[in-house]
Amino acid sequence: MIEYVKQPHIKDNMLEMVDLIKEQVKKHKIEITDVDIYALNKEFGYVGMGDALGTIDGTPAYFDVKKTKTLTKDIVNKYFMQISAYNELDKNDRVMVILSPYDLKVEGDCEKYFRRFLVKRGEYKERFKI
Repeated sequence: MIEYVKQPHIKDNMLEMVDLIKEQVKKHKIEITDVDIYALNKEFGYVGMGDALGTIDGTPAYFDVKKTKTLTKDIVNKYFMQISAYNELDKNDRVMVILSPYDLKVEGDCEKYFRRFLVKRGEYKERFKI
């Protein structure tokens, strides 16, 4: 049996994060059209779940919402590789958006990040003999 432990401070942290994200969103016109996008790519053999589809400043976008305070270059690259894999499924021209309470990053070159994703995926498969 699983026992859940209530942690009241989590609710306060979540509300604070939502308020901070609202501040980021005010800087752009963002519309969300769909959430929790399940991704299955039989051609390349991967699955995952993206956060949201919509538009940013009128441009179609794939959104990934993160709780992290610091978006270093390495972290941003990792997240864009992840989003590019979801974006590859329907081959639409969407920009990729990382939305965190403290920052918003937008990238349009999905193909570049998808190629990086495939390289990393190949390295992982080789390393673990999958």
